[in-house]
Order: sequence, then C-alpha cells, then structure tokens
Amino acid sequence: MITFSGNPSDKCKNGTVTGNGTFTTNGVAGTVSYQWRHFDSNGTLLADGGTVSGAIAVSAGVSSYSFTTSLAPSTNGTEQLVFTSPSYSVAAQTLGCRA
Repeated sequence: MITFSGNPSDKCKNGTVTGNGTFTTNGVAGTVSYQWRHFDSNGTLLADGGTVSGAIAVSAGVSSYSFTTSLAPSTNGTEQLVFTSPSYSVAAQTLGCRA
C-alpha cells in the first residue's frame, strides 16, 4: 500500500510530493527497487526513472517493510511511484500538480 502527502493544488515547483508505503515480503533477504515517473498534462511519459529512483535493502526475516521517498516536481503533470524489481502486484499510484 502506498499513500501520498502533498497538495495537488500547489504549484509543482513550490511543493514536495512524499510517498509513504508498506510492502510485504516472503522473508528472504533482497532488494526492492522503485522509481518515480513523470507524465506531462497530456499523459505523455517524460521521465521514466529519471526523476528519482532508489533501492531498499531488506534483511532476511523481515516480512513487512515501511518506507518513505519524496521528490520536488519542477513541471506540471502527474507523478507516479512504481515498484520496478521485483515485480509487485500493486497498481501504480499517482498525484497530480499544476503548473
């Protein structure tokens, strides 16, 4: 589950979008990778992982992990946070902001 904080009525360059989430694992040590994707106001993908991406090292025996990640958009459109590896069966979450 991922939740966002941030005010979509804020101008993109004036705010920070924060994603807070929890994911579950099978308890095996590994790395979970994620990235923010930026779409313009027409829905065109402009930055696929180029905005912010990261990796979370999960220790063996951990079955639930909470995380926080954030970015400061510089243009209007939609920010989308997705898990890239391993594939995770949660729909990508989005937050829009204005120019």
